[in-house]
Amino acid sequence: MTTRCVNAESYGMLVKQVRKGRVTIEEAAEDAGMTVEEFKKVMENTPLQAV
Repeated sequence: MTTRCVNAESYGMLVKQVRKGRVTIEEAAEDAGMTVEEFKKVMENTPLQAV
């Protein structure tokens, strides 16, 4: 598995946790090594079925 795939899976899990209200978007962005704005873009581009 490539690093990009691993990152995509990790981001998907973080998006899922934010959508369920288990972590804040700020916490998820920090865990992902992104700014909140960058993580918001990841969330916008992650379909609900993907998580």
